[in-house]
Amino acid sequence: MQNKKPVIGIFSLESLTTGMYSDPKVVYREYVQNATDAIDDAIDAGILSNRDAGEISIKVNKKSRSIIISDNGIGLPQEKALSTLYDIGRSAKRYDKKRGFRGIGRLAGLSYSDKLVFKTSTKGEEVATVVTWDSQKMREMLRPDHACDEDLAAVIESIVSYKTVTEEVNKHYFTVELAHVDEKFAELLNEQDIRQYLSQVGPVPFRADKFPYYSDRQCGIKKQIDKLGKSLEEYNIYLNDDPNPLYKGYKTWITTSKDRDDIREIRFFEEYHDTGELFFWGWYGMSSFKGYVKDPEIQGLRVRKHNIQIGNERTLDPLFSQDRFNRWFVGEIHVYDKNIIPNARRDDFEPNDTYFLFKEKLEKYTKDILSKIPAVYSNINSAFSKIESSRSSLEDIEKQLKNGVNSEIERDNLFKKRDQIKSNIERGKKEIEKSQAKIEDKILVKKIADTLVETKALEKKSAELENKIIDVEFNSHTAKALSSYSKEIRKVVYRIFEIVERELDATASKKMQEAILNELSKGKSK
Repeated sequence: MQNKKPVIGIFSLESLTTGMYSDPKVVYREYVQNATDAIDDAIDAGILSNRDAGEISIKVNKKSRSIIISDNGIGLPQEKALSTLYDIGRSAKRYDKKRGFRGIGRLAGLSYSDKLVFKTSTKGEEVATVVTWDSQKMREMLRPDHACDEDLAAVIESIVSYKTVTEEVNKHYFTVELAHVDEKFAELLNEQDIRQYLSQVGPVPFRADKFPYYSDRQCGIKKQIDKLGKSLEEYNIYLNDDPNPLYKGYKTWITTSKDRDDIREIRFFEEYHDTGELFFWGWYGMSSFKGYVKDPEIQGLRVRKHNIQIGNERTLDPLFSQDRFNRWFVGEIHVYDKNIIPNARRDDFEPNDTYFLFKEKLEKYTKDILSKIPAVYSNINSAFSKIESSRSSLEDIEKQLKNGVNSEIERDNLFKKRDQIKSNIERGKKEIEKSQAKIEDKILVKKIADTLVETKALEKKSAELENKIIDVEFNSHTAKALSSYSKEIRKVVYRIFEIVERELDATASKKMQEAILNELSKGKSK
């Protein structure tokens, strides 16, 4: 055993590329997060003044089926470039400081293109390093029916080439090109899909003109961040020829399962360690909660580390009392503890003690506070609907009474309708009174007060209508049409109308009664 060295088989490369990710679009996240690290290093080195001076560019060419992602970060010096871009799973980055630290994310593009080309230079050098991975050849060698007993190192030597080219001494950058993207992964070339993906996952800024809760000087996200002494770590990412950078998709309104709704305010929460160090903080939007959020770009409370989304809109579902309640919210959790470490896939965090503590502390908000909000608002919205419906129904009865009734059955139906309205008003009022103590939304508090005043007026109107229904006379149009007939004939006609009303719906009944009156009118004229 002492002289035996382990041999790493070639199929381990498949696990690190094709087998690593389920969504091809993760290539954008992997290369963007490496670009942000390079921009931060350029700032630390004094090459860039701040993050606003940093720029990440994504160029997608459908015709040539190529993707080029570049940044103006620090770049790699020639002496380190080859080993950095040649070795696998080996990185000088520290997990507690950088977003990409495992040394495998740069291989993400191997699965989706024929060639993966890296080009980089750093300030002060007159050369750029170009390292090319032959993805097509790699896939041929990884075919199960391909006879190959070489180990992983030998395979990499055969598919990677290296060269240097002259470069301007002041240039500093890193570029990765996915040459000839496989047709199976057309989504990688779809600008709308890229924009939608990075607006959720990438460390992009809020758009203040569409989401003013970011920049609000009194209670905005920016003010909250300043209060905490932190940064949102936002970067400018440009897609193709659009002069505007990508933004998060948050706006002041949302599409719900029932209707459009407005974000009326945002609320914050934060947790600290016993040492006083910030553990995490979060924000969530308060709306009327008419239904669950349907906007895919912003649905659900989402967790971020270094402002890059970890997991997706469903990752925090288990932390709510019911999974579905997360879909009623929009918001973010920003994690700062260095020991909460994204896993290799970035679909969750490493399951260590710190992550378990994070979930335990977060449940104080997700289960004990947020999970209760949809039910409270659902009840109050249901109560508002009952009151609004009751108002409309009372108005309908008033209109009917102006025209009179055609029969005692119709009068009886009005009594039943009025009793149902009275019951709805009472139930709506009780639901509002029961829920109002749990509502803090100032706009909603005022609406509750106004609605309770309105219920008193509706209760009074309902009581008055009871007497009006008793006193209402028969329809003047019907009475006039039958006035020339004897009392016995009128009784028969009214009895026929009662049968019609009992057997037909309201619309059909009315049409039938009109038809009978018209026929009687024709008969009389003869």
